Amino acid sequence: MEEIVQELQKISEILLQNQTPAWLTYLSSLGPLILTGISVFIACRQHKQNRNLQKQIANRDSSNLLRQNVLEVYNAYFNGLRVVDQAVGNVADVFASPQSLQQWVYEFQRAYEMLACSYNQAKLMLDDDLLLQALKTSFYKFNDLYGCVNSYYHSGLPFSAMNNAWAVVSPKYMINAGDYVTLSQNLPAMEEFWKLCENRHTQDIRKFMEVFKSSMEDETFDKYFEKHIRMNQL
Repeated sequence: MEEIVQELQKISEILLQNQTPAWLTYLSSLGPLILTGISVFIACRQHKQNRNLQKQIANRDSSNLLRQNVLEVYNAYFNGLRVVDQAVGNVADVFASPQSLQQWVYEFQRAYEMLACSYNQAKLMLDDDLLLQALKTSFYKFNDLYGCVNSYYHSGLPFSAMNNAWAVVSPKYMINAGDYVTLSQNLPAMEEFWKLCENRHTQDIRKFMEVFKSSMEDETFDKYFEKHIRMNQL
């Protein structure tokens, strides 16, 4: 008991003399180092978290860019299908009027350019054998169709067929040659005109259209795209 009292007296004297014990001095000198260590630890942890977050954002942006490119490829192929659908119901109708033929051929040319560009883009950016094979098959079918249409259109034969059709229909139905408005109002005359504009070339074109459509109607065609166009979470 006396020893405790003596020690307390010593501490009291030291405090009265405004002196700091050695152990307290050592502890005080270690304080800033401890705080610095804690700050460094927190900074390193925060830096690591920021790097992980930036990496996740970069991966997400890369995935979203790939998804956007795949969607462009998808849309290009279905734009080609849309243009074909405009004519496949009645090819003779499209090839029976200079205006409708020129308009359709223009859209068809644009669709072919988009599809060819998208197929080449897909070959460069995708590592998916099933999807690339599906795209290749459809593109080659469209390419066959393009060659058939292009050859027939630039041969001038469609316009010769129209002139020959008018030479038959005009006197028979008393319709002025080139009067497509009056022709459209006379169903028998219009059907005969279409039939006269039909030939082996238009029949071949229709066959190529059906083949291309079949390649796009594969029930798994859309599924090839699914894993590339799903939304990715951060």
